[in-house]
Amino acid sequence: MGWLGPGGLFCAGALVPAVPAWAILASRKARGPGVWARAFRPLVIAAMTVLVLLWPWVGHGGVAACDAAFEHKQAVWGVSQEMLGDNTQSKRNQITIQGIATIVVMLLAVACLSVDHEPSSFTWKAVWSVGFFWLLVLGDTLENMLSWCDWGIEESPGIRFVWGASCGGHSCGVIIILSLVWQRLVAFEEVLCLLVGSKVIIQVTGLSGLLMVAAFSLGVFLGQGETFLMYNTALIVFGFVCVFIGVGYISALMSRPLRALWSEARISKGVARRQTTWAANVLLGELIAIYIALISSGLKFLMAAIGGDLTGHMVRESGWNVWNIWVCSILDTLSNILGLVILSGLWHRRTSPSLVHFAERIRRRVERKASSRTSAVTVTRSYSLRSGALSADERTALSAKVDELAHRGFRLESLLDFYMRDLLGLDGGTCCMPSFQPTLSTTRDVVREAVIPLSSRGEGSGGVALATMWNQGARVRAARMVTHAWSNIFTHLVAAIVADALGREIYAEEADLLAEGKVGELKAKLREAGTLHQVYWVCSFSINQHASIC
Repeated sequence: MGWLGPGGLFCAGALVPAVPAWAILASRKARGPGVWARAFRPLVIAAMTVLVLLWPWVGHGGVAACDAAFEHKQAVWGVSQEMLGDNTQSKRNQITIQGIATIVVMLLAVACLSVDHEPSSFTWKAVWSVGFFWLLVLGDTLENMLSWCDWGIEESPGIRFVWGASCGGHSCGVIIILSLVWQRLVAFEEVLCLLVGSKVIIQVTGLSGLLMVAAFSLGVFLGQGETFLMYNTALIVFGFVCVFIGVGYISALMSRPLRALWSEARISKGVARRQTTWAANVLLGELIAIYIALISSGLKFLMAAIGGDLTGHMVRESGWNVWNIWVCSILDTLSNILGLVILSGLWHRRTSPSLVHFAERIRRRVERKASSRTSAVTVTRSYSLRSGALSADERTALSAKVDELAHRGFRLESLLDFYMRDLLGLDGGTCCMPSFQPTLSTTRDVVREAVIPLSSRGEGSGGVALATMWNQGARVRAARMVTHAWSNIFTHLVAAIVADALGREIYAEEADLLAEGKVGELKAKLREAGTLHQVYWVCSFSINQHASIC
């Protein structure tokens, strides 16, 4: 069968959806729509959807005329009289369900394309991808209406072109989803400095493209017969297995930062806990979005292959296979739209919890307490504040103490030596904290079991700040001050300081090296960066813990 025959028309139709798909993926636009665009788009979407749904009445005289045309077509195909009524009712139910699904997709498209999103190239592509899926559903609905109402549509030459456009549209939809998922994973890798599977998406996309080209080529040269269906089914099953394996591999890679966030949320408090929980929920939501988008697309093509071909056009009876094909196709479209909405954050602003929330709550609490106090308490408090004014000698002493504390910094090398020799007992050191576990021991544990004993003068006579001992009593002015939580993992505190000295925003790699005892490797990196002797200030080491627990 040549290129100018039905197979050629099928292939030509399959190329049409590639144009808008390429335009979406290649675009660099980021700005959200203007006011007029947000007002005009819903009207166009609603008008086109209503026109397609009313097609049986607009173009064919209503439901009765369409049922008669469908029964005539079934009779021409040789369907028995006993099956005519069942097939017609099944077709009508199919049209009803698809009509409802089309309305749902229309509402989703209106909600997405009328949102004034923040400037983002990814969000812009996600929005227009939702529009692409709406057009795809609308085309499938119109095609299904024609097959119901026009008894001779299957014999017309142009129907092959329409079927090809439908197949090409579904294939381009898969390419769009894979491309946007890949972009999201690349963004994760840049932020987390970890591999989370972007290369897997590239490989799956390339494989899917090759399989689609092979399927369309077979359709051109072999036609839509049994031989084509057999090869096509084998290609789709193979592709689905590869997609399933790829999703599993991505899940394994993304579970590492997700577990780290959950662990951090369990031991953190206050705003740190809220922010960590928020980050874990965002990451989990995007992982679920990747699941439903990729798996649903694979299931749709798998069911289509089992049912007969990519869109079920060759199945002439409205039986179990056709229902599975249409249901899987509709669910896949809804899953893709939902996945894009989650990945792009289109309907919810991804602003992490900040101190503002807590500050406002604390302010209200203070105001309530202040209003409930008696006037006597207020007078006493006012007197205490007035009597607390510092004298000149006290101000001098305070300034001297502030200057002393400011010069209790320590070099990063001293901190790493403490971690390596005193906590791990490596490099000729003596472990002073036998219970130390790099991935479990908190800063509170280390201060009480290592910092305080090491900085003690002995015989109950108190002690000094550990930084003072590291500096041998010399004054070292700090360049950077580090805040931390006593409940955090101590290894994470050290890793965060090292990451800061290396100019990195994520300390996961440094934490792993510390936990593995590869302190020398970190010192080599810091020496190369010229920051091994950078001076920091941390209350755990810079405050005399024998005088006051900071």
